[in-house]
Amino acid sequence: MRHGKPELDLETKRDVKISPLELSSMIAEYQQTPLAPDQSPPPSSVNAFQHCSIVMSSDLPRAVGSTHLLDKDCNALLDPVFRESSLPHTRWKFRCFSAYTWCVIFRIAWLFGFSENGEPIGVTKKRADAGALKIIELARENGSVVLLGHGIMLYLIAKTLKRAGWSVTVKNGSRYWSYTVFEFTSPKLQM
Repeated sequence: MRHGKPELDLETKRDVKISPLELSSMIAEYQQTPLAPDQSPPPSSVNAFQHCSIVMSSDLPRAVGSTHLLDKDCNALLDPVFRESSLPHTRWKFRCFSAYTWCVIFRIAWLFGFSENGEPIGVTKKRADAGALKIIELARENGSVVLLGHGIMLYLIAKTLKRAGWSVTVKNGSRYWSYTVFEFTSPKLQM
């Protein structure tokens, strides 16, 4: 399940031109931003969350806060392996694009190996594999697991789960509070 809407929403920065150097401090702030106030998860997300035996979460505030909005008494297993991949960026000082546009440019460059001031894609993929293995082990022991995490990491974990024989049975989007349900169908790959 993807976390709720963060207090610092980069989409609100669509039209403000900044430099990659300024983006650097915005990235650091975004990593520690809590959830935006006055939001509630959709009933379908609450229902899916409450039907799981184990709750796992990234240790970043927007994911941890999401677990508490879903269940104020939740004792999630927090793990930095589920953190979002840090966005690479340069420290150029010229302002020619918005923060949102810079994020798109640097994330596409990341897919092709650019990792300056960020985490290399290979390292992120290894974390996703390790995270998927933790999910698989806990699901086998407990029957069901819910993970509160972040867009790109959730996507990479999903790819690993599919390779390992898990199938998607429900997918309700990729926005805040969206979720995907997987079920184990057949062994395909040893992790």
